[in-house]
Amino acid sequence: MIITTASTIDRGATGLQWRIDLSKIPGIRDVFNSGQDYDFEFFFDPHSLSDKVTIRYIETQNLLVEDVPVGPQTVRTTNELVPRIRSKSSIFCDFDEERSNITSAFPAVSPHTQWINVHDGKELIISDLIGLELSGTRILADPRYAWVLNFNRCNDIALRRFTIGHTKAGYCMGGVLRFQDCANITIERCDLFGSGTYGLELVDCENVEIVGTTVRECTFGAVRLTNVSNAAFRDCEFKKNEGFELFEFDGRLDGVTLQDCRIFENRIEGAILCFANRNGSGVFVHNSSCTNNQCAEITSPSNFLGSFDHESGNQIVPTFWASNRG
Repeated sequence: MIITTASTIDRGATGLQWRIDLSKIPGIRDVFNSGQDYDFEFFFDPHSLSDKVTIRYIETQNLLVEDVPVGPQTVRTTNELVPRIRSKSSIFCDFDEERSNITSAFPAVSPHTQWINVHDGKELIISDLIGLELSGTRILADPRYAWVLNFNRCNDIALRRFTIGHTKAGYCMGGVLRFQDCANITIERCDLFGSGTYGLELVDCENVEIVGTTVRECTFGAVRLTNVSNAAFRDCEFKKNEGFELFEFDGRLDGVTLQDCRIFENRIEGAILCFANRNGSGVFVHNSSCTNNQCAEITSPSNFLGSFDHESGNQIVPTFWASNRG
């Protein structure tokens, strides 16, 4: 295809950008079928092709859902879910396993969603909304290096009774749930599993409540918090995770609490609780247990052991200590 009339070259902040609008190619609807994937390679010189890009062709009228009601809704596929992600919405996701893959919704969008490229596919970003409650069965992602759900600059977000994870575990990039610059977050009765990095990452967030939730079988660690205030983990389980540190705390922490939690059967090279900047004064552990874990130490630096002492009703019972850190 010669796409001269469907493309422009603009000077962006990082250099030249080649923008292509495939919908402007004459006769494209005669070539493609709606809902089908097609592989593209772009070039100025046919001897120097771009990396292969997979694009799903969707008729314009199917791409966005306008005037979506904000009251309680039920959706049965991720393709129905993504266009309905809006402020002041309550959505029940009645997904069976075949219809639970969030990546299959690409390229459907809403005013608050976009897709970004990751190493092995697409990642959904949810941004700038206020008031969204999602509940249901399961949400999965195929790309191992994508976060399953990634929220930016959102307030009043609730996720309830979900199983969320990857179809295959990855490594180094991508996790289950990520929130950045968000406030008033509730995660209730969820099962987070099989990430490439962490089950949950919070960056620059406040007023977070995680209740009755399990984080399991992650390959980098369970939880990473950076600059977080007023975050409570209550009646949660952290089990069968692997990686470097189970909980990694960085930046300013204020009012971060683990209450009535169970930490068991994890295989960690470093510490159960790792304070990257030695700023753990805002982290509290109450009435929780740490059992049958393989780790180098409970806390790092080790003088933070007071955050997991018996006076707070905590138990440190038979644990296998790795020999790699004394």
